[in-house]
Amino acid sequence: MTPTKDREFNHQIAVPFEHMGGSRLGEIVDFHAWIKAPIQSQSLFKKDRWYKVYCFAEPHDAASFQVLFGGELISTDDLQHGRNHQVAERSADVTT
Repeated sequence: MTPTKDREFNHQIAVPFEHMGGSRLGEIVDFHAWIKAPIQSQSLFKKDRWYKVYCFAEPHDAASFQVLFGGELISTDDLQHGRNHQVAERSADVTT
């Protein structure tokens, strides 16, 4: 994400890709529609593992997401480019 988006959506939950299979994606889309927030996400490769990072403007939305889908709270510093980090950005709006 851009630095502006990182500041706006600075509550970020990283979920390992292997936990995202099956109906989880539909449940995540439904969650974002329920909280009336766009899906702001990016992919992160860190320490030989891929993560999907979901970004929220509100801390309570991030906390609710983490309770429902797992993952770990990360900071924008974790999303920096480096020797062992790769970030691929993707975001989509959810319409209700």
